[in-house]
Amino acid sequence: MPRLLRKSYLYVITQDLSRLVELAGRPPEGVRVFFTSRDDDLRAIDEVAVRDGYPSRFETMREHLSAGGRIAVAAYGDVPVAWLMHRRSCQDTYRWLRLIGDDRSVFGYGLYTVRDWRRRGIARLLDGYCAQAYLDEGCVFNCAVMEPGASSSRHYHVRTEHRIVGFIRRVRVAGGLTVVHSDQNTRIGRFDAARPYVYTMPYAREDGSDP
Repeated sequence: MPRLLRKSYLYVITQDLSRLVELAGRPPEGVRVFFTSRDDDLRAIDEVAVRDGYPSRFETMREHLSAGGRIAVAAYGDVPVAWLMHRRSCQDTYRWLRLIGDDRSVFGYGLYTVRDWRRRGIARLLDGYCAQAYLDEGCVFNCAVMEPGASSSRHYHVRTEHRIVGFIRRVRVAGGLTVVHSDQNTRIGRFDAARPYVYTMPYAREDGSDP
């Protein structure tokens, strides 16, 4: 029997962009929200994250922008206090996984709020700002994946009323093989950025119930 090396579990979630706009509050005094692609802004974000103990993601952010993504920032004065990445139609943030949507969908990921600014509604503010921009472009759904064990992410997505519409379970075994089991199918292979496991987004039915 193959030896288990690592396993992970993801919920696939979605929410209507219009609802995220409704849930967004007013910005705290002195906070502004904007999209950016400037290297100076990306370096400022990266410096804050590294100071909080996270590895540098400067090149990751640049690659995200070059692939057609956007980065929204909440800043107090010139200091970033939260940021969020989005990309239309697909998400490739896990090397082994590609999430596929359609022209109605936008994928949000990489949300981070500086510790001293948490519980002030900054994340909902960012989500609402981005949701309005994508609504104006004809999108309908915000899509994401959530790790059940990540309590802060789980609590945030519960507060923003995201619906669980699917699941993805990944098990790595000795020999380089990976078993991926989802609500859509089961696949075995050596999944990586060049040959990822592909999951196609489901969406809520017209009556509001989940597929």
